[in-house]
Amino acid sequence: MKRSLSVLAVLIAVAAAGGYWYVHSKQPQRDGELSLRGLQAPVNVRYDERGVPHIQAQSEADLYRA
Repeated sequence: MKRSLSVLAVLIAVAAAGGYWYVHSKQPQRDGELSLRGLQAPVNVRYDERGVPHIQAQSEADLYRA
């Protein structure tokens, strides 16, 4: 009984760690620079304090692609 509880506790800990990693690996990159093919001019993406992106581009095509 004690062994099965220990195994269950380890499995729960591994599942929690895996879930944490999965959720945080799917977040968008918000810092630094990123190269994107097909852009005709530089695009600036800034996030406000609520996480809302504000995109500045010289053309609508670049705006949609970013």
